[in-house]
Amino acid sequence: MGQVIISNGISKWAGAGGWRLGFFVVPEALRPVLDAMVVVASETFTSVSAPIQMASIVAFESSNEIREYIHASRIIMQTIGINFSQSLNRQHIKVVQPEGGFYNLADFSYYKERLLKAGISNARDLCQQMLQTTGVAALPGQDFGLQGLLLRFAFVDFDSDRLLQSVLNEKNLKLDSNAAELKRIFSASDLVGDWLNSL
Repeated sequence: MGQVIISNGISKWAGAGGWRLGFFVVPEALRPVLDAMVVVASETFTSVSAPIQMASIVAFESSNEIREYIHASRIIMQTIGINFSQSLNRQHIKVVQPEGGFYNLADFSYYKERLLKAGISNARDLCQQMLQTTGVAALPGQDFGLQGLLLRFAFVDFDSDRLLQSVLNEKNLKLDSNAAELKRIFSASDLVGDWLNSL
């Protein structure tokens, strides 16, 4: 591990989206790099809020309850990720099925000519028009340094407490992709596809 710096945070590995606490594991051989990082960080960050600190302590203690929560969260996000990406692909919106996380990068180039006729020539305009017309929000690829008709969708619009309880109550830890809590997310791709096909 002599030259490897590991970074992580509870938002991703613990399924705690929005709870911003990150960390670095830096080998002793890279101590000068760590010292420089501390100087920069001290001018940028102040402290982590008390609720996030307390939640992090619980997460790092790695109890059975935390392991079950993380496993259930992974099942939920995997179910959503697979079904959401498949639904977008059926609408001719190219998406790679995610293996983790809670977002997709979607390519709308199939609709380029149709979008141009509607006065939409870039991802930022596509996001704005799609939000106004369908109520579905996304971020333009330009925000991530990408060119073309690429949008980033985050599939986080669901009742996580209810889904977690339904998964944890199942002995085999499964999630029905037809669960009522998921309808809003899965209907988003249909709304977008219907709108694109109406242009």
